[in-house]
Amino acid sequence: MLSASKPHADVSNSEISDLWKGGPRCQILDWCLADDVIIGEGEFCSAEQSYKIGRIPIDRNAAAILVKSVVDVEAPLWRPMPTVSTLGQYVGTKIAWQFDKLILDTELDSPTYNKTVASSVKY
Repeated sequence: MLSASKPHADVSNSEISDLWKGGPRCQILDWCLADDVIIGEGEFCSAEQSYKIGRIPIDRNAAAILVKSVVDVEAPLWRPMPTVSTLGQYVGTKIAWQFDKLILDTELDSPTYNKTVASSVKY
């Protein structure tokens, strides 16, 4: 588990300050399975394709999320790194995840939020 006092080397100072502001909750679904299996929970950060995590844009059809808890620590990352390949290794860190493999909290049904998310997702 990564701690807030020792951020991941690829995370910028601005990303660290954003980590603790708190975003909308989301459930993380296993991207490998056709069925919707929840493997963790997090906070939605952005679906803007130019949003960067460690100087790498998240790109199309993706969202940046902060991993808060994990049900399946061995679940494979959607975008594995050379030294990190499981979701359990990224608790407390921002990652990119397939947008269609996230379930946003039902509180997000407000017209204002839906317009923001819809306008930031580029397919």
